[in-house]
Formats: sequence, structure tokens, C-alpha cells
Amino acid sequence: MSFLSPSSFHLILQNLLAGRDQAEPVSGYLLALSGGLDSVVLLDLLAGTPLDAPLRAIYIDHGLQADSARWGEFCLQQCQQRHISCEVVPVQVRQEAGHGPEDSARRARYAALAQRMLPGEVLLTAQHQDDQAETLLLQLLRGGGPRGLAAMPAINAFGPGWQLRPLLDFSRAQLQHYAADHSLAWVEDPSNADSRYDRNFLRQQVIPLLKQRWPSMAATLSRSARLCAEAADLLAWQAQVDLVGVRQGETLSVAALVSLPEPRRKQVLLEWIGQSRCPLPSERQLQHILHDLLTSAEDAEPCVRWGGVQMRRFQGQLYLLPQENEPLQIKVWDLTQPLTWGGRQLVSKKMPGRGLSLAKLQGAISVRPRQGGESLRLPGRDHHHSLKKLLQAAGLPPWERQQLALLFVDEQLAAVVGHWISADFAADHNEAGLIVELASLS
Repeated sequence: MSFLSPSSFHLILQNLLAGRDQAEPVSGYLLALSGGLDSVVLLDLLAGTPLDAPLRAIYIDHGLQADSARWGEFCLQQCQQRHISCEVVPVQVRQEAGHGPEDSARRARYAALAQRMLPGEVLLTAQHQDDQAETLLLQLLRGGGPRGLAAMPAINAFGPGWQLRPLLDFSRAQLQHYAADHSLAWVEDPSNADSRYDRNFLRQQVIPLLKQRWPSMAATLSRSARLCAEAADLLAWQAQVDLVGVRQGETLSVAALVSLPEPRRKQVLLEWIGQSRCPLPSERQLQHILHDLLTSAEDAEPCVRWGGVQMRRFQGQLYLLPQENEPLQIKVWDLTQPLTWGGRQLVSKKMPGRGLSLAKLQGAISVRPRQGGESLRLPGRDHHHSLKKLLQAAGLPPWERQQLALLFVDEQLAAVVGHWISADFAADHNEAGLIVELASLS
């Protein structure tokens, strides 16, 4: 069992810092301070360790306990005694669908920390060996894979810098011994005794029983977490290699994907989704992707939705897209101000000899979604073309067809914004014209 002291802590901290992918200097250290035993021990260790950059602390007040403001005052006092800057940051915890109260509070806490980190700053958090064992058990009970069973890494990229967990090799008992030896004070959160929460139930009811039979259980599970992390890293490396051969611009080739064995297919999909900064699908949703999107008939239009995103297949390619907006409605437009349309906005600008003829825009102007049956005559053509055939020839995916903005003058289709202008409304080279475009919302 390693001994927890300022000198051993300093060595661990230096080793973790050396493990960063980039070797840029640390601009500062930010301690996530709760006032509990673990973070107070980490505060005391940091105060006694020579650091190469300034140290500051933040207490995140979730407002979930009656004494949370008093705990903030305690943190301020502990930092003042050690001449360390400390900030109290209140946050609102909104329980999201699919996330319990513990997870919602954690997400709110980390979001607040990330927002307040400075570039190159290192976030220090006080999770220890017993926390790691609890996290691995929770992941097992939730059916987690290798990445989930890797539990908490000792170092990971976070916000504009890095997050370090320098106490992961020390048990809660070792932290308690350190606190007793150094006469440290801390606060107790009564919610930690509430066994309705999964982690507390494990901590109070399950883990003590396991330790009676396997006293070194926490250290053993931490070793398992490290081995799972190595396996997860290897899987991620293979997925990155496979992704190079499957990716085609912003899409994935279905043919290249199905040529891989299914386990590698799954890893490639997860890697692609993760690189796109989208939420990962559940195992069930991933199975729907593998079956519905990869094996359905060529003329089908399969779609799998989760977490605000959707995956679709079109012409042998997989697309990862945001969820559809609300159904589009007919809107009257005077062309002078931007018009919101399907998560974007229509804008117009005058352009001599290009776009729509200003002289021909004399009727009531409206923007409409596609209804079916529309047609228009293209410049240089003698006859009308159905919009359906134009879209098929252009290879426009079905979901983009649903978001088209059709510009009408009275009851005549004048333009399909971003694609075609009717010959009846096109500007001649010597007359005033108007360009209409779809732009991102500012």
C-alpha cells in the first residue's frame, strides 16, 4: 500500500502532467472543492506542493441541500487559511430525461467547471480508489462495455485544458488517515447516507460485504479498470484506422462498412459518432443502426433517431444529422428582413444581372414547403420540369427535400432557394437582380 504524503503526491502529479498529449506549459491549476473529506485532503496536499503555475479553487453550489451555502463558506475559509483564491459558483440542476439526480448534478457541475476553466488550465478532482471501484461496479450493473468499465481515467482532456485525478491510487481509508494526521476538518453531505441513490447503496450495503471476503477488492477493481482502459484504447485505435477506409467526406460508405466484421463495424460507428461530438446511441439503438440502416432494401429510407440526432442512409451512404425541425409552414415575406426557415434563415441581397428580377417580383411573395406537383421552366429551356424529377436528377437526399424553401410570387413558383430559378422570374444581365439564400441563424 503506497503512503500518502506531500512528496508522494508531488511525484504522482508530475507523472500525470507528463502524460498529456501536448507538452505546453500549464497555465494554472483549478481545484474542484466540495468541502468533503476527499477534496479537503486534495486541497491540503496541493497547498503543500510546489506548483509551476497558480492554484485556485471553485466550489459548485448545486443548491440541492439546505446547508450548501454554508459549505461554500467553509470552502472559502479553508482556502483563505492556505492563501488560495476560491470562488463559489451557484448552478441550477435540471434533471434531464434518462439521467438520474446524481448524474444530472454531476453534468451541471462539470459544465460549470468547463465554462470557468482558462486555456491550458488543469482541473484537479479528488476521486479515489474506492470511487473507482464503485464506478466500475455501476458500469457492470448497467451493462457497460470496455470504455465504461475503464471507469475514470487518471488524466483526460477536459474543456480548454486537462482533468487530473491524482488520488485514484489511494483508498478512502488512506485519505482518512491523512486527514487525521493533519487535523483536517471537512463537511459531511447528508445525501451521501441516502441509500436510494445507487452509488450510496453500493457504498453502504454491497461493498462492505464484498470487502469482508476480498479485503483488497478496491485495488483489484481499480486494476481491472486500468486493463479495460487499455482494451478500450486499442479498440479506439483500430476504429480510427478502419474509419479512414470507410469515411467519404462527411458520410460513411455502407459497402465499405459492411465489409468489416460486425464488432469492428460497431466500433467504427461509435468512433464516427463520437468524433462528430454527438451523443452515443444505446446498445439497442446501435443494433437498429446495424440492422435497419445497413441491411434494408436499397429503395428504403431508414432512419434511427436518438439524443437530438438521426442517422439516415441514402445512395449507399450513411448521414449523421440533427433531428428534424418542426413542420414548415407557409410564410409571407417582404424580402427586406431575414426570414426564419427550418433552423436557418432566408436572406436576400441585391445583385445586378443575377438571381431574381426585381421588376418581376410585384405580386404577393410567400415561402412554402414542398407539397408535391410543383414544376418550373429553367432558363434556356422551352418546357417545364417537375420539381420531383429535378430533385431526383440532382441526387438531393429526401430529408433535404423536406426542408426546401419554395419562393412563390402570387401562385407561381419563382425559385427553389439554393437550387433553381424559374426562367419567368430570372434577372437579365442588364437589370436589377436579387439573390435569395439560406444562411445559418446568427
